[in-house]
Amino acid sequence: MTHILNIIMFMPLGFLLPLIWKSFRNGVGVLVTGVGFSLAIEIAQLFNRRLTDVDDLIMNTMGTLIGFIIWKVFTKIFKRKEATHFSLQVNEGAVYITLSVLGTFCLHI
Repeated sequence: MTHILNIIMFMPLGFLLPLIWKSFRNGVGVLVTGVGFSLAIEIAQLFNRRLTDVDDLIMNTMGTLIGFIIWKVFTKIFKRKEATHFSLQVNEGAVYITLSVLGTFCLHI
């Protein structure tokens, strides 16, 4: 049951990264971000006296990839014109992920 929850928890990451940022519209960027984010969570659990498990890392990465596949399917089904451009900071994604990991770390102490 927890494996399914880990997959579901990381599906939004795989779906939202390419939806928000064009630089994540390839599978490699999303995969690296999913593995990195999951690895950061597992490392943070070591300092919180929680158990770490390689299965969690695998399931979280699988959830990220499933989310990316869902995004790909939706973009194929619902083709639309490009929206008007708006500029986001280059490292905004990294800042959000770092803040998420720190928030998770601080909440489970």
